[in-house]
Amino acid sequence: MFLLTRILVSVILGLTIYQMIKAINPDNNDNNIFVITQCILLLVYSFIPMIVEKKGNVEISEAMKILFIAFGIDSILIGEIFGAIQLLPGGIK
Repeated sequence: MFLLTRILVSVILGLTIYQMIKAINPDNNDNNIFVITQCILLLVYSFIPMIVEKKGNVEISEAMKILFIAFGIDSILIGEIFGAIQLLPGGIK
């Protein structure tokens, strides 16, 4: 699950950087910087359970890891980057 998330985020990060370098839509640079920042945060976020397990000598169950990364994907990737809240009927405008 973590590997798939990291691959997905890396692809989005790469495409966004490519879009900025090629200046496909120069008016959208603020949004591109926001997407890059969110992708980097999600990559860092995906390593937190591994660091806690190694440094804290704590065993985290697989279910807890899945919930942790699912929350991260929902809140950071889907909610903020793609503006999923605006797709909902009666969503924030």
